[in-house]
Amino acid sequence: MAETNAEVRKFLATKATINFPIVMDYDGTALKDWGVYAFPTSYVIDKQGKIRYALFGSVEWDNPDIVRKIEKLINE
Repeated sequence: MAETNAEVRKFLATKATINFPIVMDYDGTALKDWGVYAFPTSYVIDKQGKIRYALFGSVEWDNPDIVRKIEKLINE
């Protein structure tokens, strides 16, 4: 939300390596539909499109507790 495609591409090219889709929400529809109230908000979504895990605010993705939770979801 609020960043351009170019800004997001630059960030991903220089600051992060990911292999999952990013939602570009130009008009705020996804924020409303998903009930986002904190920035950043991150969701882990299963193959059926169901939100299985939500993180609100800044997080360390390599935190052992978070890694364990995500690994458990992957292995279901």
